[in-house]
Amino acid sequence: MKKYFILLATLFCSQAFAISGRTLWGGSNEFSKAAILETYTNFLQTYEGSSAKRISLYEQIAMPDIFSSAWADDVLNCIYAGWPSLLVNGKCSSPIKNNPDYNNGSCGANSMQCQPLLFGANLCAPIVSNIDRQMAFSNCNKQFKESGISYEGLVKEIQKNKDEKKLLNLLDLADQICKTGVQKSSGMCKLLMQNLEAIKKMNISLSEVGAKEVVLALSDAQKLALTLGKNPKTDCVVVKPQTDIAPPVLTGGKIVVKPQTDTAPPVLTGNKIKLNNVVDSSAEALDRKPAELGVAPANLPSFERLVARIPMVCGGARTNNDGIDVTYDLDCTTNAQYPSGYAIGNNPGHPYLDGAKSLYPDGGPPTRRIEFVSRDHASKETYLYLTDIAGGEDSHDVKSVMVLLPRLGVPTTEVVGNDVVVTMTTGEKVVFDKNTHGIKSGALKEGPIDLTTDRFKRQPPNVQYTGAGISIRVNHRYEYPTMGADMAEIRQNGRVCKIARGKIWNKDGKLLTDEDVSLVDVVNKNCPAKGSEVAFHL
Repeated sequence: MKKYFILLATLFCSQAFAISGRTLWGGSNEFSKAAILETYTNFLQTYEGSSAKRISLYEQIAMPDIFSSAWADDVLNCIYAGWPSLLVNGKCSSPIKNNPDYNNGSCGANSMQCQPLLFGANLCAPIVSNIDRQMAFSNCNKQFKESGISYEGLVKEIQKNKDEKKLLNLLDLADQICKTGVQKSSGMCKLLMQNLEAIKKMNISLSEVGAKEVVLALSDAQKLALTLGKNPKTDCVVVKPQTDIAPPVLTGGKIVVKPQTDTAPPVLTGNKIKLNNVVDSSAEALDRKPAELGVAPANLPSFERLVARIPMVCGGARTNNDGIDVTYDLDCTTNAQYPSGYAIGNNPGHPYLDGAKSLYPDGGPPTRRIEFVSRDHASKETYLYLTDIAGGEDSHDVKSVMVLLPRLGVPTTEVVGNDVVVTMTTGEKVVFDKNTHGIKSGALKEGPIDLTTDRFKRQPPNVQYTGAGISIRVNHRYEYPTMGADMAEIRQNGRVCKIARGKIWNKDGKLLTDEDVSLVDVVNKNCPAKGSEVAFHL
């Protein structure tokens, strides 16, 4: 089954919901409409499973002409299996009783019809037990995936049945959830906005064929887009490996990368788009002197800039011959590619993941991904990104961002025999087993994955820094950690201190300080050494 998702990774999220599904739908081709439909399906699933289920009375009053007359008359205020329904005693009740528009289709007495606008007609979810009812949306989504129906096919079905007006009413409801109320600044609403903005950019910049291929074969949008800096293994655009870029040279005090030829337009080859060239890196884009960026040790390339050139990107990775994901950012408006680091996920035989079984009903295999991120080889956007997935809902995934100091240069990888050796930004090495991708030695260590199904009790990714530098770590179970965490944990040589995340990152997840020295000053100001303690130091 085809997937239609957009990843928009950005650390500069606007708090305003600037675009609506209704307006975007009208100017979209069939492939973009499929992406819109799946984006909203994922949002509604997350919303239905969140604690912010109720649509307030204020929001209902602020929704003129959003619902059909039946919906408006009954003041429906929650979502159940994609259907608007009524909150009763703090729980969303079945739409069978409370939504006049509900139709059971061909479903029997012990099941309910999943929302046809999101899943197609006559897909049924069991409602016998309390667990069945709580998992209604998830069960509908599972039925949809197993049915083999594509979102493109569902769009055609909606158009054939002349149900676009009903669908747009449902999209309006989702948009309104994110315009008012306490949830408007939540991660799920930021994600919805980011995906819509990405689809809008795609509509502007790509042909119909290009649009189809950009959204082809992407995996779970919640797992991708929420990371906002995490680089998914699956490409946003499927491409063949590029030839090496000429090394930078020093010309008149500026770092200059030899320009490539102009990027050719996407070429459709089979069912893939092939980009013939990499980005043209001009002198202006690299207008920073080496002295300003610091001098990297001999085993690390120097940083090329302070911040990445593009705040909003699609992203992807190509697995090289050594089994390492070489990640990149893709400017969705120009198709220019920018390097973003390396990622290593667990393989069969991993000492802590092999044989691990999810405790979730029908849960997928638990996984771990360790990413050595260096977006556009920028010093402020070089860090570790860690993700542990226990096989449950996306909101149960745990993730961490860890900034390691000193930041001396761009991380590198090399294969030595049966080892993958990663040199981190501190100049310290981590050795992975080439076959299993388990950590063997070095400045990182790992332990078993936490399989707890209670998302509020799950521990963050079990990967720890053991080197001599400073680690600044934030954890979160749903939002991107530098935006959603309350506290940051600072460690060095056994000393541990916690300070408010807002002292390190702003509300958009961007570091407040540029240089390592000023960052350490902030840490020591908020975590002064006591007694015999040694101050944090580079």
